[in-house]
Amino acid sequence: MLWSATKNLQLGLAVQPSVPDNRNMSEAKSSTYELRVRAVQAREGGMPLTQVAQAYGIDRTTLYRWRLRAAQAGGTQGLLRTPGSGRPRKLQQFTSQQWYDLVLQPASTFGFETDFWTAKRLHQVVTQHWGAEVTVRTILRRLQEAGLTYQKPTREYAEADPIARQQWLQGTLPKIRSAIREYRALLSCEDEASISLTALLGKTWAPRGQTPKQKLPASAARSPSCPPSTPKAGSCFGSTTSGSPPRK
Repeated sequence: MLWSATKNLQLGLAVQPSVPDNRNMSEAKSSTYELRVRAVQAREGGMPLTQVAQAYGIDRTTLYRWRLRAAQAGGTQGLLRTPGSGRPRKLQQFTSQQWYDLVLQPASTFGFETDFWTAKRLHQVVTQHWGAEVTVRTILRRLQEAGLTYQKPTREYAEADPIARQQWLQGTLPKIRSAIREYRALLSCEDEASISLTALLGKTWAPRGQTPKQKLPASAARSPSCPPSTPKAGSCFGSTTSGSPPRK
């Protein structure tokens, strides 16, 4: 006697034998426990092997293996999935917190020129300090699994005084605005243009949702390219090098 669900599938095949059941084929690629049980029950109930394979979108050898597993286990529990015996994951000893602790340290503490982390820098540190033989792609996967992302940091000057800045905004700035209104003056702000000589990396690894900050000293090395112009000196353009005056 055939199972009711199997009868329906068999009837469908009889009505449209030439139409491939792509839906069943897609299900068979990631077969579930229920599908395996139904297929084995259909075969045990007397349905021909070929028709069961067609009805459930599987290969005949696959159905044979399922029946063999069920017979050896003495029931349908033999159709449960078993974990594969593949190669163990690398860097299993590294927890998410350890990845956090590593990337939150400045890269310069490990001998790099800047404080930013790249996947290649992390790969170099992991292979040298922990002796792990992994690829850069593995490092990328572990970083993403730990909740870390590759972000562009914001600049922050180390000598910045937030208290003095707030005092200037509350005390000096209102006076400047008052003088502009009283004398109907125009406010002109000038500053010299310069090129930073500090080597910068575009991005670094950091916890997701926490934008990293790049701290820079106010006296960072700079090369003046255009000092501020004055009526006496006139406008100055071009770049300067050590020991040579700017070109006018």
